[in-house]
Amino acid sequence: MSEEQTVDQEATAPNAAPPEAAATAAEIAPDDLAGQLDAEKARSAELLDSWQRARAEFLNYKRRVEQEKQRDAQMAGLIVIAKVLPVLDDFDLALTHVPKGTENEAWLNGVALVAHKLRTVLESEGVQPIAAVGQKFDPALHEAVMVESDGGDVIVAELRRGYTLHGNVIRPALVKVGQSSQ
Repeated sequence: MSEEQTVDQEATAPNAAPPEAAATAAEIAPDDLAGQLDAEKARSAELLDSWQRARAEFLNYKRRVEQEKQRDAQMAGLIVIAKVLPVLDDFDLALTHVPKGTENEAWLNGVALVAHKLRTVLESEGVQPIAAVGQKFDPALHEAVMVESDGGDVIVAELRRGYTLHGNVIRPALVKVGQSSQ
């Protein structure tokens, strides 16, 4: 057998340790093996800790990305809703200034139905009107544009309806503040 064949057989023999490794393992003292074992345990613990930290960072990243997606979707909806609210205001204004004698006209009923549908769609998306008249003035919900001469802290008139989206103010109510009639 040639020298190359002998080297190939030694390299491919299953479960055969190289002769140098067998001699080296036999020469290592048990104290050295215990030290190496402790060193490998410490290395293993360090790698496990690194992996756990990386996993936690990844999970935090995934959660943050999901929150950003939800916030972006809400912002996109908010932009559209903010553009639609003036249209609803115009419907409300038109319905409050109906000429006398046209209250029973079919076209007027159609306009009222369209306004109702628009309001229903907005409510299904989480848009709610802000209560104003008779309520105590709240600067987080209301914007006072008029104050009666004697002052006060009760809203006596609503000049433009305000709205919230999922509990957050998207447009404050424009109001007139005055004394309570009580």
